[in-house]
Amino acid sequence: NTDGAVRFGGQTQVKSLSVDAGGGIALNGNVTTNAGGQTYSGQVVLEGERSLSSNGGNLIFNGQVDSQSYYDEGSDEAYSNEYGLNLYSNGAIVFNGAVGGEFELGSLRANAPAGDGDFFKVPKIIE
Repeated sequence: NTDGAVRFGGQTQVKSLSVDAGGGIALNGNVTTNAGGQTYSGQVVLEGERSLSSNGGNLIFNGQVDSQSYYDEGSDEAYSNEYGLNLYSNGAIVFNGAVGGEFELGSLRANAPAGDGDFFKVPKIIE
């Protein structure tokens, strides 16, 4: 837990992961958990095409998920790099915040087991 930012670079492989970052969470690498789930509390920014795999639990996003952006000086505007997010979970995949709320994703692919109840929840996708 931090009020600052957290950045993941390269391939990260751990038993389970829970990140609470008020300054945001930058994903510059893929993340795999082997025994537990992954929970991201704070805005997640994709710094490239990313894959998150949870082989032992849920994937939960408690904040907005956005692609990294770039600034165009000529137009004085910020634009999305439109990076994609690939998700695999043995449990649920839950978004409790907007997906592409500030800068849209190029793609969102999810693979979770079918069964009873909700395994994939998205409150709002911004286009």
